Amino acid sequence: MLQRVLVWAVSSLFFLSLSAQDCLRYYPQETDGSFEIMTYNKKDKVESRAVYQVVERSDNQITYEATLYDKKDKEVTTMTFAIYCEGDVLKVDMRNFMPANTLEQMNMEGVDVDMKSTDMAFPANLTVGQSLPDADISIKVTLNGMPMLTTTSETTNRKVIAKESITTPMGTYECFVITGDFFAKMGFVKVQTSEKLFLHPEKGFLRSESYDKKGKLESYTVRTS
Repeated sequence: MLQRVLVWAVSSLFFLSLSAQDCLRYYPQETDGSFEIMTYNKKDKVESRAVYQVVERSDNQITYEATLYDKKDKEVTTMTFAIYCEGDVLKVDMRNFMPANTLEQMNMEGVDVDMKSTDMAFPANLTVGQSLPDADISIKVTLNGMPMLTTTSETTNRKVIAKESITTPMGTYECFVITGDFFAKMGFVKVQTSEKLFLHPEKGFLRSESYDKKGKLESYTVRTS
């Protein structure tokens, strides 16, 4: 759940590009530059805080370090994200959805990891009514040939449904509204939600909302800086 918050926010932040060389131009790019995203539950109580910092940049890729803090503002985990351009489409490496314990297991002696993925893509020109490509990743971990862990994560039914004005700590902006379904399974544990994202052509990600299977709001995130 915590990693989903981190990656979903980051992947939504980088959705717009004009050409290959301009793919990243609207977003924080300066090394040591940082921004913050807050997550709240359905009762408007703080659930977590995430701080994103640029650690490396090239012509077609930006690498961010994301640090997540819990509701008591205690550091929980740190992850690194690589966002890259492919032509005029910006993509998010779906390996970012890998659980932290899976990453640790990959370095163990005798462990073999079989991983297949389709990276999340954000085309350059968004329009209302546009459908966006699905994204997924599947991971099978074995130890000396014996199965240890199988996990899958997929984002489907992504669509630009509207343009809507919203107000955040950063100001009031007219945003594209993008919806999608998120499903993850690790062993016997399943997570299924629907997501709504608010993205501005120049400011990028400003807000997201997460709903349960019955369509009730579970949590939401807001970019504060």
